[in-house]
Amino acid sequence: SGKGGKDTASSMGGSIMTDRKRSTATSFQRRSGSVASSVSIVRPAAKVADMLDRFLQRKHVTLLACEIVDFEKVVAGTPMADTIDIHAKYVTLVQEVSKTTRGVLNSLTGDRMVVSWNAANNVGNHSEQACLAALSIRDAFAKNKDFQGKRVRVGVASGAAYVGNLGSRTKLSFSVIGPVSPLVEALCVLNGNLRTDILLSSQTWRDVKQMFIGQLVAAVEVVNPS
Repeated sequence: SGKGGKDTASSMGGSIMTDRKRSTATSFQRRSGSVASSVSIVRPAAKVADMLDRFLQRKHVTLLACEIVDFEKVVAGTPMADTIDIHAKYVTLVQEVSKTTRGVLNSLTGDRMVVSWNAANNVGNHSEQACLAALSIRDAFAKNKDFQGKRVRVGVASGAAYVGNLGSRTKLSFSVIGPVSPLVEALCVLNGNLRTDILLSSQTWRDVKQMFIGQLVAAVEVVNPS
């Protein structure tokens, strides 16, 4: 959404919705809590758009971003071997949940992970699958003794994006380009301010509201997600 745009947040156990002008926030769960937000896609300048249309594919995708809450503080004083073990188990969990729901891991930076649906692959119910993944990751942290005393926060956002491989002949990277990418990471972080676990964009919420229960938690201004 553009500068000055309003977002809404819903919680599915935590989720947010956002729109270019104004939207509402909701929290949702599996027909039993999450948050949602909707986003408008601003088309790039003509020359850039022509280039993207030539080399990439334009699709409607859903992204999930997650991270361990205060990871550095949580592992402070923990032996390095134990920290590496916790991180490895966390990455494995997200990979397994992603595979089960037909998601593809796009990036891993520290403890921040971004997973996509309907970008590298075709997933018809991509918003639903991403929400199921969000709940599975959160619930695993609550139940698995390996993550005792730790929490995860998750953002889920849907929208149009350019997808495909970018780079050089020797180094290619699969990319998802569009406002949905910075939006999903913003929602992930925003959980800390709203004291939620999962936030959904409004577009995601519109896609899944027949399958999940959501609660509006806030109206949020999103500045220049690009």
